[in-house]
Amino acid sequence: MKMDRFKATLILSLVFFGNQPIGAWEVYRYRMPDGSVAYTHEVSTTGKLEEVLGAPPPDSAHVEQAIRVKRKREEEKANRIASQREADLSAVVAEIRNTTIVLETAKQKLKSGMEPGPGERLGTAGGHMRLAPSYWRRVGELQLAVDDARERLDDAYSVRNTLK
Repeated sequence: MKMDRFKATLILSLVFFGNQPIGAWEVYRYRMPDGSVAYTHEVSTTGKLEEVLGAPPPDSAHVEQAIRVKRKREEEKANRIASQREADLSAVVAEIRNTTIVLETAKQKLKSGMEPGPGERLGTAGGHMRLAPSYWRRVGELQLAVDDARERLDDAYSVRNTLK
């Protein structure tokens, strides 16, 4: 008897907590010809049907309330995600705008910095001129500023495209 109660509890637990919707299956209790008890969700012709166990139907008002609560949570979550995405997109657009200005400024500095300044031209023994190492360092730094601004702008565009 104790084993029968355990089996019944197990079967009912599976019905209540399994993947099937509540009330999807009825559980049948059969007395088999050898005297044993069998629980199944299928109709059997080998034993005598003793009882049909089923889950009580759900309270429709409770189910509707649960559905409304779930939909409201999902809507709130979607709104939070959309708001955050919009804020992120606005920040990236501002970053693109600012970095574009920085890039253009760096390009202008590089363009104007290409002309050697005082003391950056050196004479050679053959009467020719060459540029001093300080010139190449200065132009290298200007080019590095342009490259850095271009990389920042590319990164900002990449983030923007990911957000869209």
